[in-house]
Amino acid sequence: MREVYITGIGGEVGSTALDINDVIKNLGVEEERRAKKLKKHCGTNKIYRFSEDSSLEQASINAAKSALSNGRTDTKEVNGIYATTATPSARWFMPGLAKIVGDGLNLSGINMTSLSMGCVGGLDALLQAYNQAKLDSLEAKETSYLVIAGDQISRVIDMNDRATAPLFSDASLAILVTNKQTVNGYKIKQIGSTSLSGNTFSMRVRNPSAEGTDKPNTFVMEGNDVYEFAVKYALPIIPRLVGFDTIPERCYFIPHQGSGAILEQIALQTGLPPNRIYSEGISRIGNTPSNSAFFGLKDALARSLVANNQEVLIGVFGAELKVGSVYLEPVGNTKTIIGN
Repeated sequence: MREVYITGIGGEVGSTALDINDVIKNLGVEEERRAKKLKKHCGTNKIYRFSEDSSLEQASINAAKSALSNGRTDTKEVNGIYATTATPSARWFMPGLAKIVGDGLNLSGINMTSLSMGCVGGLDALLQAYNQAKLDSLEAKETSYLVIAGDQISRVIDMNDRATAPLFSDASLAILVTNKQTVNGYKIKQIGSTSLSGNTFSMRVRNPSAEGTDKPNTFVMEGNDVYEFAVKYALPIIPRLVGFDTIPERCYFIPHQGSGAILEQIALQTGLPPNRIYSEGISRIGNTPSNSAFFGLKDALARSLVANNQEVLIGVFGAELKVGSVYLEPVGNTKTIIGN
């Protein structure tokens, strides 16, 4: 059976940057000590928004084109698209984001599937593409798939909510997956996701058509429940999903960039030195829900935080109490997947 590889990554964050100090001030947190505590908890320096003349949809098309270019793959070679958003923040519930990206690439006659929401959505979309590429190889087919993970989460954020307003950013990311033999990139060694027990409604978005007194379609997060789920329940599962008891000694670990407080506790519990764990995404671009760990891989490669011959473990967790991970083995020059 053919191996499956990641050969291209492209991403785009919102063009409008909001200084986190201004965001916190607008929340009414004027007292300096409390403001510093909130900023440290979130871990963000700036958060990003798509401007009025941009959107998640267009950013996703741009990211897809970039991933194809970096993977040296022509658009006509794409056999399918799997897309996800962590919240109902796409402009349209129907058509789905996958179809919109497909039309933006002038593609037709291929599978275009939009998947469920949640911070594990990007990994679940990657899992779907991986499984399909493996299945294709049983029929001796060489195929390539685009995975799209993005959010214009500002559409569902209440900018008066201290739990979410200083934390989340708009962004979209695309990953090119193929079962064609490659000389540069990452081989997907293991990938998996699961659901755990806990407070199912710790993160929630009311359906816009639902009756009730709550503001429709606004993202609500119970911070304490989310923190406990991430550091107590999700973290130990991440290596087990890819066949390890603990994080392998030689790999570079990229966790979901949930918040500064969560990342600080993950570093403490794993005991990993700073050169083996990525925690800078939260300060550089904020929490970009369905794709933050994959943006972490992109950033770590661009700044040589991960060695060219180093294996990578990506771990994600979030809404719907899901956990997912993917273990990557380097092949040749891994930097080519981001265009270097």
